[in-house]
Amino acid sequence: MHNRHRIWVLSGAVALVLSGGMAGEITLTVKRFVPGIRIPPGNQSAISGLAISPDETKLYAAYWTDHQSSCPVAIYPLPGLDPVDVDTVRYGHNHGDVVLSPDGRYMYTHEYYSSDLKRFDIQDGYSETSLGIGSWPVQLWIAPDGGTIVAGTNEWSGSPDCEASLALVDVRDGSFSLLATVPLGHNLSGGMANKCTFSADSRHIYVGTGRSNVEGPALLEVGLTAPYQIERSLVFDMGDHLEGVARAGDKLYVGAMEARRINIVDVTSFSEVDAIDLPEEVVNCALHPDNRHLFVLFDASLWVIDITTKALAGSLEGLEPGLTDIEFSPGPGSTAYVAHISNERGGITVVDIGMQPPDAAFAVSSPRGNCTLEASILLSSVHDVAGISLGLAHDSTRVCLSEIRPGATWSTPPDLWFADVDAAPCANGKVGGTLAIVVASAPPLRTLPPGSAQEIARFVYEAHSPGSSPLEFVDCLGSPPVALEVSALLGPASVQPEAIVAHTRDGILTSEGICFVRGDVDQNGHFSINDAISILYFLFSGLDLVCLSSADIDDDEAIDVSDPIYLLSYLFRKGPAPAAPFPDCGADPTPDTLECETFRRCQACP
Repeated sequence: MHNRHRIWVLSGAVALVLSGGMAGEITLTVKRFVPGIRIPPGNQSAISGLAISPDETKLYAAYWTDHQSSCPVAIYPLPGLDPVDVDTVRYGHNHGDVVLSPDGRYMYTHEYYSSDLKRFDIQDGYSETSLGIGSWPVQLWIAPDGGTIVAGTNEWSGSPDCEASLALVDVRDGSFSLLATVPLGHNLSGGMANKCTFSADSRHIYVGTGRSNVEGPALLEVGLTAPYQIERSLVFDMGDHLEGVARAGDKLYVGAMEARRINIVDVTSFSEVDAIDLPEEVVNCALHPDNRHLFVLFDASLWVIDITTKALAGSLEGLEPGLTDIEFSPGPGSTAYVAHISNERGGITVVDIGMQPPDAAFAVSSPRGNCTLEASILLSSVHDVAGISLGLAHDSTRVCLSEIRPGATWSTPPDLWFADVDAAPCANGKVGGTLAIVVASAPPLRTLPPGSAQEIARFVYEAHSPGSSPLEFVDCLGSPPVALEVSALLGPASVQPEAIVAHTRDGILTSEGICFVRGDVDQNGHFSINDAISILYFLFSGLDLVCLSSADIDDDEAIDVSDPIYLLSYLFRKGPAPAAPFPDCGADPTPDTLECETFRRCQACP
């Protein structure tokens, strides 16, 4: 008898999973794709902006064309989105986005070529009122309190030296008047429906821009009360466009298109505090109503990232091209509507969103003894992964671990595989097995690419009595204990040195006078698979190490492939420990020419 069980557990910037429902797991299912309306003369069907009516009965879709034809806002009935029942408000040219007042009375959209903001009174048969707001309006947002419309305008969309502005429009209590125009000093990014976000009190808007003619793209905080101006600016030195801004608590999540990352910005200090690397250029991003999951749009796929762990929680691949905007159904957000701006394949993808409840029972179970059980270890990561190590504890009164097998994700087997089905127990008595994987130990240094729920291993158990055995990821099994760790290819930024005065002797920088710990290559305070992989990337991929002495594991005054092998043997094969200083801070007992500029864990030696 063979049973398979699926259980998810999060770890760091990845999801390490025992195969089944993880706390926070997102399941995405395409329910249907609704082709867009064909607009003459070019017969295009591109949709660039979406809005859901407050009563949840209608989806408004703003169309866009690359010629000066009259574009519709299509009004789809919910939940069916039956195109037979589509009504349209046809007017203007290339408006590109649409927003609704919180009470559902007014629809707002902008007319690209006439430089107008349009207001349609839904209760009065969509009667139209126009307001001039500035040239080439390309983006449109409404504050949470419904009192202010913000329209982004460009002198010429996409030009790096254009003068973009934000037009602030008072729409409170039926008003429709221009409050102010705020010059930005940057152009606006190209997406017609790029998301922005507001402060909780609706007094500020946070907008991402494109690169200016003198500096990189910027995140701007603009005041929506007098004196109506840019209050803070954060310029990024990577990429040309910021595509989408979302807010959760005191953090802003900013999509950086060409940089292929989500920049995480602290609102209080208005500084970048972290980032999430992405596999391709982001075109927009939006926060789910649960305030925990960030939906990231690419050209033909989307990812869901758990912002509490920065882990990939779900994904959809192979969608129609041209993703540009996303809206969630109100309340729990169980449905997402995704707009496609492709001229040939424009339309709306309807996605069902499922979430596993937290605190799932982590166990393998058998109704009787004498059977084989398997637990798959799944890995979800937004990074290229160079190695993994983990410990998995079980109840030895119910099952015994008989084998640890490679999972189905390995089309090419990892270079190094360290599996121990009878690891040294934890100090608290827990028993189980350990696993360490090095994807590549020699050039070319391949990695496991980013992906969702990739099966890296199977733990095979023999049940010798009926019942259930809990399974638990731990970092205390083995001698020395095996860390629960994923070694992701993050480059030199994974080492963050602090300033410590270096000493020299005979004009040569040495480790004399600098305390360090041999083997703690990434300087994170423990010894793990990532230290060995860091050495491999130093040797074969140009990774910069600020303390070379820590990577000379055998203290032979040179760093070569024997050093990571030596460290891996100690960690996973009960081999000899690294040479002194180890495991505590100390000076090199055999000074050599290997540099150690800084080692942030240790103070300068006397």
